[in-house]
Amino acid sequence: GFFMQVSPLERTGHYLTVKDNQVVSLHPSCVLDHKPEWALYHEFVLTSKNYVRTVTTVRGEWLAEMAPHYYDLTNFPKCEAYRALERIYTRMAQQEKYHAQKAAGAGGAGAGSDDYVPENAQRKHRWD
Repeated sequence: GFFMQVSPLERTGHYLTVKDNQVVSLHPSCVLDHKPEWALYHEFVLTSKNYVRTVTTVRGEWLAEMAPHYYDLTNFPKCEAYRALERIYTRMAQQEKYHAQKAAGAGGAGAGSDDYVPENAQRKHRWD
Protein backbone atom coordinates (compact mmCIF):
# COMPACT_ATOMS: atom_id res chain seq x y z
CA GLY A 1 0.00 0.00 0.00
CA PHE A 2 2.98 2.38 0.18
CA PHE A 3 3.35 2.63 -3.60
CA MET A 4 1.58 6.00 -3.39
CA GLN A 5 4.11 7.34 -0.88
CA VAL A 6 7.02 7.70 -3.24
CA SER A 7 9.21 10.66 -4.11
CA PRO A 8 11.61 10.62 -7.03
CA LEU A 9 14.82 12.63 -6.83
CA GLU A 10 14.69 15.70 -9.05
CA ARG A 11 17.64 17.12 -11.00
CA THR A 12 17.69 20.02 -8.55
CA GLY A 13 18.57 17.62 -5.69
CA HIS A 14 15.24 17.69 -3.87
CA TYR A 15 12.40 15.19 -3.92
CA LEU A 16 8.93 15.72 -5.32
CA THR A 17 6.03 13.56 -4.15
CA VAL A 18 4.32 11.73 -7.01
CA LYS A 19 0.96 12.98 -8.20
CA ASP A 20 0.67 15.99 -5.85
CA ASN A 21 4.16 17.44 -6.55
CA GLN A 22 5.04 18.48 -3.00
CA VAL A 23 8.71 19.44 -2.60
CA VAL A 24 10.17 17.39 0.24
CA SER A 25 13.54 16.57 1.77
CA LEU A 26 14.75 13.48 3.56
CA HIS A 27 14.26 13.97 7.30
CA PRO A 28 17.50 14.62 9.24
CA SER A 29 16.92 11.37 11.18
CA CYS A 30 17.13 9.39 7.92
CA VAL A 31 19.99 6.88 8.02
CA LEU A 32 20.47 6.48 4.27
CA ASP A 33 24.03 7.34 3.28
CA HIS A 34 22.97 8.44 -0.22
CA LYS A 35 20.09 10.09 -2.01
CA PRO A 36 18.19 7.31 -3.78
CA GLU A 37 16.66 7.94 -7.19
CA TRP A 38 13.26 6.82 -5.83
CA ALA A 39 12.42 7.07 -2.11
CA LEU A 40 9.48 5.26 -0.55
CA TYR A 41 8.47 6.86 2.73
CA HIS A 42 6.23 6.06 5.67
CA GLU A 43 5.59 9.56 7.00
CA PHE A 44 5.21 13.04 5.56
CA VAL A 45 6.32 15.49 8.28
CA LEU A 46 5.48 19.15 8.05
CA THR A 47 7.61 21.50 10.15
CA SER A 48 9.15 24.69 8.84
CA LYS A 49 10.01 22.46 5.87
CA ASN A 50 8.37 19.41 4.25
CA TYR A 51 10.13 16.16 5.15
CA VAL A 52 9.66 12.47 4.46
CA ARG A 53 10.66 10.14 7.27
CA THR A 54 11.26 6.40 7.57
CA VAL A 55 12.56 6.13 4.03
CA THR A 56 13.80 3.22 1.95
CA THR A 57 15.16 2.96 -1.57
CA VAL A 58 12.96 1.48 -4.29
CA ARG A 59 13.49 1.01 -8.00
CA GLY A 60 11.18 2.72 -10.46
CA GLU A 61 10.79 -0.61 -12.27
CA TRP A 62 9.29 -2.12 -9.11
CA LEU A 63 6.70 0.65 -8.95
CA ALA A 64 5.77 0.23 -12.60
CA GLU A 65 5.43 -3.54 -12.19
CA MET A 66 3.63 -3.61 -8.85
CA ALA A 67 1.26 -0.66 -9.32
CA PRO A 68 0.81 -0.07 -13.06
CA HIS A 69 -2.66 1.35 -12.43
CA TYR A 70 -1.17 4.11 -10.26
CA TYR A 71 1.88 4.79 -12.42
CA ASP A 72 -0.14 4.83 -15.67
CA LEU A 73 1.35 7.68 -17.70
CA THR A 74 -1.99 8.65 -19.23
CA ASN A 75 -3.12 9.92 -15.80
CA PHE A 76 0.25 11.05 -14.48
CA PRO A 77 1.18 14.74 -14.11
CA LYS A 78 3.86 15.98 -16.51
CA CYS A 79 6.93 16.40 -14.31
CA GLU A 80 10.39 14.89 -13.94
CA ALA A 81 8.84 11.75 -12.42
CA TYR A 82 6.75 11.39 -15.57
CA ARG A 83 9.86 11.57 -17.73
CA ALA A 84 11.68 9.10 -15.48
CA LEU A 85 8.75 6.70 -15.73
CA GLU A 86 8.72 7.11 -19.52
CA ARG A 87 12.37 6.00 -19.59
CA ILE A 88 11.57 3.06 -17.29
CA TYR A 89 8.64 1.91 -19.43
CA THR A 90 10.77 2.22 -22.59
CA ARG A 91 13.58 0.20 -21.00
CA MET A 92 11.11 -2.44 -19.77
CA ALA A 93 9.59 -2.74 -23.26
CA GLN A 94 13.06 -3.14 -24.78
CA GLN A 95 13.92 -5.84 -22.25
CA GLU A 96 10.66 -7.66 -22.97
CA LYS A 97 11.40 -7.50 -26.69
CA TYR A 98 14.93 -8.79 -26.14
CA HIS A 99 13.77 -11.70 -23.97
CA ALA A 100 10.98 -12.57 -26.44
CA GLN A 101 13.50 -12.61 -29.30
CA LYS A 102 15.90 -14.71 -27.27
CA ALA A 103 13.15 -17.17 -26.38
CA ALA A 104 12.18 -17.39 -30.05
CA GLY A 105 15.80 -18.02 -31.05
CA ALA A 106 16.24 -14.66 -32.77
CA GLY A 107 18.47 -13.02 -30.15
CA GLY A 108 21.96 -13.66 -28.88
CA ALA A 109 25.13 -14.15 -30.95
CA GLY A 110 24.69 -13.44 -34.63
CA ALA A 111 21.74 -11.14 -34.07
CA GLY A 112 21.57 -7.88 -36.00
CA SER A 113 23.51 -4.88 -34.73
CA ASP A 114 20.30 -2.95 -34.04
CA ASP A 115 19.09 -5.50 -31.49
CA TYR A 116 18.94 -4.08 -28.00
CA VAL A 117 20.77 -6.06 -25.34
CA PRO A 118 20.01 -4.80 -21.82
CA GLU A 119 22.78 -4.55 -19.24
CA ASN A 120 21.14 -7.17 -17.06
CA ALA A 121 20.28 -9.65 -19.83
CA GLN A 122 21.76 -12.53 -17.83
CA ARG A 123 19.42 -11.97 -14.91
CA LYS A 124 16.71 -14.53 -14.43
CA HIS A 125 14.05 -11.96 -13.50
CA ARG A 126 13.69 -8.24 -14.23
CA TRP A 127 13.57 -7.48 -10.51
CA ASP A 128 16.74 -9.37 -9.57
